[in-house]
Amino acid sequence: MIDDTLNNWNRQMRLTIAIPTYNRSARLEKALVNLCAEINSASKKSNVTVYVSNNGSTDDTDKVISQCSKLFIESGIPFSSSRVESNQGFDAN
Repeated sequence: MIDDTLNNWNRQMRLTIAIPTYNRSARLEKALVNLCAEINSASKKSNVTVYVSNNGSTDDTDKVISQCSKLFIESGIPFSSSRVESNQGFDAN
């Protein structure tokens, strides 16, 4: 009985990888491309979601998020992002 409960719980577990960012487009692109590849190689990739929070970046971060989101979506990995208009600081992001 306990084994069945644990197995059900494990099947329902999800991992959300949340990435806060501010003006780090080059690093973000590399990180997202590598992350997508790593998740694709995992046996339980359907249990992983990726979320990027853009803290009002003024560089190409929005463009990178848009481009990289396609990699995740094409791979069947849930991906979402949000953006605030101005830098809210680390705690608010």
